Formats: sequence, C-alpha cells, structure tokens
Amino acid sequence: RWAGRVSDRFRAASWVGRGADRYPAVGVDGSGAPVPRLSGDLGHLVGTGLLSPDEERLVAGLLLDGRLASGFGLRSAASDDAGFRPTEPRRGAVAPVDTAIAIEGLLRAGFPREGTVLALQLERAADALGG
Repeated sequence: RWAGRVSDRFRAASWVGRGADRYPAVGVDGSGAPVPRLSGDLGHLVGTGLLSPDEERLVAGLLLDGRLASGFGLRSAASDDAGFRPTEPRRGAVAPVDTAIAIEGLLRAGFPREGTVLALQLERAADALGG
C-alpha cells in the first residue's frame, strides 16, 4: 500500500512529455518542477517496482533509442539535449556504471533482449579500449 502511494506520487510528479515521447524527468528543480532531460539514468528505475509494466516497457525502449544508446553504452545525456557534450560526464559521455545498472534492471524486469543489446555495447566499448 505504501509502495503504491510512492509509485503514484512519483508518476504524478516526475513524468514529462506526451505519448511515446513520455519519460521520467531526471529530477526536480528548486521550485519542485520536473526537469525534462532525457538521460541514461532512466535505467536506474527499471526493475525496481516503481514503474508499471507499461512504463517499464516504455523506458526499456528509450534506453535503446539512439539518443541514449551510443553503441558503446548509455549516454549520461541524450544526444539531442541542448547541453550535450559527448566527452563530458553528466553531459553526454557514455556512463558504463549506469549502463550496467540498466542491464541488471532490464534483465530483472523481463527485458532480456534490451539487456543483451546494452551488454554487447559495453563489450564493444571494452574491446575498443583494449580491454
């Protein structure tokens, strides 16, 4: 019951956009308004029970969207974000730890294909760096 109320509050306060372009905000600003920034941090929500099955499916799809999935893992900010800088942490650089968290959540939530795609991207990154 308590968890359901938390989930409802999160849903009401944090989701931005409309239709297929709906996603959880990256946070809230000083006035409590959601910050509409698409980020690989979305992966932290999958498999937690906070999202409904439909919301998890939507987020799983967003994690594989080319704006976030770089081919080497999840970007810390979407490639179409106004402040996108692909070499700067939190502004667009690939975030291997966030990618690994997303993979684990995707697998736990029943999205093995999406988890495998991201795992292969991390493997590609490691190979590219001689690892």
